[in-house]
Amino acid sequence: MQDYIKNIYEKKGYLDKYGGSVVITFLTIIVVFIILSYFYIQSNIKPLKANWAENKCKPYVLPFAGLINPQPGKTIFEFTGENFSYCISMILGKVVDTSTLPLKYTSSLLTKLFTSLMNQLQKLREIFNFIRLTMLGIISDIMGRILNVMTQLRKILINVNVIFDKVKAVMLTALYTLVASYMALKSFMGAFLEIIIKILIILAALIIIMWIFPWTWAAAGTMTALFLLVSIPFAALALSLGRVMNLTTDNDMPNEPEGGCFDENTIVNLKKGTKKMKNINPGDILENGSTITAIFKIANTNTIMYKLNDIIVTGEHKVKYKQFGWINVKEHPKAIEINNYNKNYIYCLNTSNKIIEIDNFTFMDWDEVDSLDIEKLKYSTRKYITNEFKTELIHKYLDGGFIGSTKIELEDGRVVNIKDLEPNDQLKYGERVFAIVKIDARSINGVRAYSFGDFKFVGGPNIRISDNKLGKLCTLDFYGESVDNINYLYHIVTNNKFFIMNGIRFYDYNGLLEPIIWESKKFVHSI
Repeated sequence: MQDYIKNIYEKKGYLDKYGGSVVITFLTIIVVFIILSYFYIQSNIKPLKANWAENKCKPYVLPFAGLINPQPGKTIFEFTGENFSYCISMILGKVVDTSTLPLKYTSSLLTKLFTSLMNQLQKLREIFNFIRLTMLGIISDIMGRILNVMTQLRKILINVNVIFDKVKAVMLTALYTLVASYMALKSFMGAFLEIIIKILIILAALIIIMWIFPWTWAAAGTMTALFLLVSIPFAALALSLGRVMNLTTDNDMPNEPEGGCFDENTIVNLKKGTKKMKNINPGDILENGSTITAIFKIANTNTIMYKLNDIIVTGEHKVKYKQFGWINVKEHPKAIEINNYNKNYIYCLNTSNKIIEIDNFTFMDWDEVDSLDIEKLKYSTRKYITNEFKTELIHKYLDGGFIGSTKIELEDGRVVNIKDLEPNDQLKYGERVFAIVKIDARSINGVRAYSFGDFKFVGGPNIRISDNKLGKLCTLDFYGESVDNINYLYHIVTNNKFFIMNGIRFYDYNGLLEPIIWESKKFVHSI
C-alpha cells in the first residue's frame, strides 16, 4: 500500500511535464488579445468614443478606456481605473438585483399580507368602537333615567326627613312646654304654700297673744277654731304637694354633688385582662372597645350603697333595665341595700361611648348623658365640633382640666399641686373637694396655655369661668399656645360647683357639660 501511494506521488502529472508550455501559451494568447484589441480600438476609436455610454463597459474597451476617451486633468491610468470601478459596480448592481428578486417578491407578498391584516384589524376596531358607543349610549340613557328617579326619590326622602324633624321638634317642644308648665306650677304652688304658712304663723302668733290677756279669751277661742279649720286642710294639702311635687320652703344649701359610683374593688373587664376599679388608669381600653377617658376618686359621705349581683354601687347610679330604660340602681329589683358601708373612697369612670359594662349590666358613666342630652350637646357645640357628632367626640372636644402642676391654695394656707389634692380637702375659700378627676389628655383636641389677666394656666380644651369681674367665659372661645407631651389633666368636683384659683372663680368638673346641656331655651327655640 505504501509503495502504491509512493508511486502516485512520484508519478509526474501533465503540468509537471508541460507546465512551461501552458504558461507560454496563456501569455501568448493574452498578448495577442491585447494587440488585436488595441488595433481594433485604434481602427474603431471614433465610433466607440461617439457612443461612449454604451461601449465603456465592454470587455475589450475596459483596458483602453483612458486611450479611447481621455479626460482632461486625468492620466490614462486614472481614468481607466475610474471607468473600471464604475463598470464593475454597475455589473454587480444588476447581478445583486437579479439575485435578490425572489426576496423582494417575498417581501412584497408579506407586506401585502400584513397590510391586509391591519385593514381587517382596523375594521374590527371600528366594529368594537361602534358597539362601545352604542352600549355607552344605552347605559347613559339608563343612568339618566335612574338619576331622574333618584332625584325625585331624594326629594321625597328629604321631605320625609323634614317631616320627621318637625314631628320631633313638635314633640320636644311639647315635652319642654310640659316640663316648663310643671316647673311653673311647682314654683307657684311652692310660693302659695309659703304664703299660707306665713299667714298661719302670723295667725298663730295673734292667737297666742290673745290667749295671754283674759279679756280677749273669747276672741282667742274663735280665732283658734278658725285657725284649726284653716290649718288642718292646708297642712294636708302641703303634705300632699310635698310628696307629689317635692315642694319645700327651705332655702337650699350646697349639697354633695350627685353621681353614680362604684366600690373600689369592683372588677372591670379590659381588653387585656381585668383590673379593680381603683387601679384603672385613663387610656385603658374596656372589653367592649370603649376607652376610659377619666377616672374619679370620690369622698364617701355616708353614701347609701347597694349590691347588684356582685357589684357594689351607689343607689343613684343609672343602670339600664329591660324595657324601662335607665333607672336608679336602688329601683332595680335585684338591688340590695348595704348597711354600714364605711370605706373612705368610692370610684367612677368616664368612657368614650358614655356607658360602663360590668357583669352583664350596663351603667351610665359619670356624665350621665342620655339621648336628649346628646341632642342638646349636638346643637350647642356645632361651632366647635364640625364633624358628624358622636359620643366619642365629647371627650375630644368638650372635656377639660388642668396640668398636674397647677397650684391651688388650701384653707390652712398650704399651696399644693392640683394632682396632689385628696377628696375632703378644704380649699381656701371654703370649698370642699368632693372628687378628684384624672383625665386622659392624649386623646384631647389640644392642651394649651391661657392667660386671664395676671393668671396663666395650662389646660383645656373646655375650662369654664364664672367670675364677677370676667363674666362667664370658656376656653373653647379663646386662643391658647399649644403645649405638647401632656399625658394627663386634672380637675375637681366641689360641694358648691365652683372653686377659686388666683382670684378667678372656675366651674368644677361637673360644670363643663351641664351649662351646655341646660341651655334648653335656645335649644327648644331653634327647633
